[in-house]
Amino acid sequence: NNMLSGFSHTPFSYGLIVKNYHGRTAKLCYRPDQNGRLITKKGTASINLHVGTDVKAVEGEPQPLLDFMTYLFPVESDRLEMLRWCATLIARPDVHMEYGVLLVSETQGVGKTTLANMILAPLVGENHVSYPTEGAIVNSEFNAGLGTKRLAIINEIYSVRKSAG
Repeated sequence: NNMLSGFSHTPFSYGLIVKNYHGRTAKLCYRPDQNGRLITKKGTASINLHVGTDVKAVEGEPQPLLDFMTYLFPVESDRLEMLRWCATLIARPDVHMEYGVLLVSETQGVGKTTLANMILAPLVGENHVSYPTEGAIVNSEFNAGLGTKRLAIINEIYSVRKSAG
């Protein structure tokens, strides 16, 4: 139960698995296209590591978001591509994104962190977001556990190296 508590909404996960599990081995998998924690993948019982977001759709107008995106991406073609990328990331967890987005600006406070931390992370689900540090990236330490991550948010990277001369 202690080992499985991170994957379940109940402290009695072991009993639920034993009750529903009929195989000899269980594999771990990440299947956002499947509902439930215990699924069958290729004929084998598997524990699905995907956890959906807690955010629920509500009625309303998208204009505040569109205004924000117009401010953040003033070039229409860039904005449309970013909206398409965000929509795919949010609505299609089963689609493996083939590229990422690097947002760069010389001015601080334009909204990059707001988009990443306040909009995308909650919609994707915090369980699927990674926040690697600059040191983790530089030292190649941030790939552990990336199999269940769909979004990596790296807020600031400063690469200042002293030259030997």
